[in-house]
Amino acid sequence: MTLEDGDVSVNGDYEGTEAPFQIQNNSLYLTIKVSIGIVLIWDKKTSLTITITDDYQDKVCGLCGNFDGNSNNDFNTRGHLTVEDVIEFGNSWKLSPSCPDIDDIVEPCDINTHRKSWAERQCSVILSDTFKACHCQVDPKPYYEACVKDSCACDDGGDCDCLCTAISAYARVCLSFCVCIEWRTPSRCPVFCDYFNKKGECEWHYDACGSKCIKTCRNPSGTCNEDKGVLKVEGCYPTCPSDKPYYEEFSMQCVAVCGCYDQIGKYYNIGEKIESCTNCEICECTTRGIECHYDVNACYCEYLGKLYKYNQTIESGNFMNGTCITIVCGVNGTIITEIYACGTTTTSTTTTTTTTTTTTTGV
Repeated sequence: MTLEDGDVSVNGDYEGTEAPFQIQNNSLYLTIKVSIGIVLIWDKKTSLTITITDDYQDKVCGLCGNFDGNSNNDFNTRGHLTVEDVIEFGNSWKLSPSCPDIDDIVEPCDINTHRKSWAERQCSVILSDTFKACHCQVDPKPYYEACVKDSCACDDGGDCDCLCTAISAYARVCLSFCVCIEWRTPSRCPVFCDYFNKKGECEWHYDACGSKCIKTCRNPSGTCNEDKGVLKVEGCYPTCPSDKPYYEEFSMQCVAVCGCYDQIGKYYNIGEKIESCTNCEICECTTRGIECHYDVNACYCEYLGKLYKYNQTIESGNFMNGTCITIVCGVNGTIITEIYACGTTTTSTTTTTTTTTTTTTGV
């Protein structure tokens, strides 16, 4: 799974099984729920939040600690030694031994001194009354310090992205404790939901608390239940009209009738063709869901590592001693070999059934 340019691409074949994740998308965040208990929330820019279930308590290791509830022993090296030196801890987890060790900690505000007062002033909203309702739930100090450091470091473009990402990180943690903070203003990290309104309609609005359990194509009943995949994240959300009551996340449109999702969460409109992992099968998104049927024109054969369509000539030519050979892709993925005397129509036919594989996405 690759997160790039505000979108996600998935590599993998899920034939015969449900995909182990669900992807949700809104204007600000892309959320990926993995069935083994991992949730990734990406702001499509500079921040990726990873959460795991309590089942992983004291069963993980790395830069994020061991998740045992004790922050005093989070500095465990790759060799499982508890250390106090953050530099030693960080160096032990570097990806490649060829990467040089870090010798000291760089403080961005000491380097970019001209940005320090600006960063402190802008980040102080985390400590202000704006977030007061959350202070007793989540300690704001580490988030403020991280905000100042990140805002000082972003001195080469993306200044506001770093600042807004840092503030929204604290707001998102507050929301996970059911404390919703309306912290964005027209002058502080504004979100322009009007962009999504078309033809003078005012359906889209910003919601700091996440969608109010609107009806979506993933959750057509609009049930407020995380088991239905409803995750609370801020963003732009529509108020869909009665004639188009369902919100389709990937097209970001209100629709009258929902299409279909395949096993990896890709969305298809009604009537759209869907690739199948089963040979000689063609699938289509219908109002009843994904329906598949046999189609001889969808058959293919694998020969010497290459795929050939039904009725396609794989190989043809003079074999030896005036004998010619033609190899054709036949029905159900069978390879038909015809051997005959060159210049005649009399043939000796052999049929070979091959085990075929495909790289297309299952449905």
